[in-house]
Amino acid sequence: MKRLLIGISLLACGVLFLGEALAIGVWRGGLVTQQVWTERNLRRIVIDDVRYTIMPDAIIQYAYKSEGATYKKPLDASALRKGDEVIVRVEGNRIYEIERTR
Repeated sequence: MKRLLIGISLLACGVLFLGEALAIGVWRGGLVTQQVWTERNLRRIVIDDVRYTIMPDAIIQYAYKSEGATYKKPLDASALRKGDEVIVRVEGNRIYEIERTR
């Protein structure tokens, strides 16, 4: 019985940890206030006057609506310009996903 309880406890902790590991970051919206530049082999961007590092495997997309449906297509980071409206998935100052909405 004791082993069963320990096993269930370990399984519950593993599930909680896995859920946290898969859910990286939070979504935030804002305007690009300084477009992308490279510094020490890292891509940087400023959104709403906050400086972020774009992670090497970050997903960058253009999201648009057509006939009621939302579509997304890949976008190069160099296409992001000052004044663009974006939503970003961030953790601290690291960006894991960018969607340009306008």
